[in-house]
Amino acid sequence: GESGTISLPYKFDNLPPGSAVTLTATVRVSPDDKLLIKSVYTPFRVYADGALIYVSGQPENYPSFFPDPPTLLNMIELPDCTEPVQLRIEYRSSTQRDEMRVPMMFQGSDAAVYAPLFRQSGLSFLLAILTMFVGICMIGASLLMLQQEKVTAAFLWLGLFALSAGCWSFGECNITVIFLPWP
Repeated sequence: GESGTISLPYKFDNLPPGSAVTLTATVRVSPDDKLLIKSVYTPFRVYADGALIYVSGQPENYPSFFPDPPTLLNMIELPDCTEPVQLRIEYRSSTQRDEMRVPMMFQGSDAAVYAPLFRQSGLSFLLAILTMFVGICMIGASLLMLQQEKVTAAFLWLGLFALSAGCWSFGECNITVIFLPWP
């Protein structure tokens, strides 16, 4: 029931579960422009000049034991238009939280959209890959030392820990969605 101007990122506080939040913006679109939107436990719909162009966070798209959709990074193709486009993004707030976060959105070519993502999360992504690789190497090394039971167990457990920590970091990294849409 309220309206106003906000600047992203923004946090809406004290929202009743399932509240509707609508953001609007007028944007100039170049050929092959995309919009990168991160949703944080919120389903949303994107409209361009009144036409629905993207839907995210619908119950059939994530496991039923989740009360709200997981955090997702969405790459949306924008319509190729010479005139400015009126974007409308309709969010539905989480059923489990009383706040709703709307992170930064990026618009532009693939390179322009991915550049801030790699600047922000590139190191985390590389460390996750490295940690998984080290874990696999340590598990392999433990298999080579089967005669020395204590050393084998130490390398195996350390390798399993490194592999699981690397997998968790890989799944939590924003860059992962470029390669795996639902990490």
